[in-house]
Amino acid sequence: MTYLRQDKLEQDALYQDLLISVTTFFRDTNTFETLCDTVFPLIIKNKPAEELIRVWIAGCSTGQEAFSMAICFSELLGDSQQRVQLFATDLSEPAIAKARAGMYTANEVKGVPSQRLQQSLPK
Repeated sequence: MTYLRQDKLEQDALYQDLLISVTTFFRDTNTFETLCDTVFPLIIKNKPAEELIRVWIAGCSTGQEAFSMAICFSELLGDSQQRVQLFATDLSEPAIAKARAGMYTANEVKGVPSQRLQQSLPK
């Protein structure tokens, strides 16, 4: 226990081992279908267009679920002037760093249809 208290690198390594980092884009299909088909449209409908929609994603890991929600809102809003602000947080600094970068490998996005990926790319 003394070693753990004194060694910051060991503390960080243990901390990372304890965190669960299981995430993918649109990870829980049923949940995302419900969010995109029911919940988000209701939020958009009930929020005046001039008011910002704010969503907090707690435990966002490396960002795939946060980006999945952003994709859903983008598809629903289309050319609308309604604005959405997503807040994504996680306890893991390495996970947040990856999420902030927003860069994913082909393997990490393999479950996302190519049309959806193309529509989500910045213009």
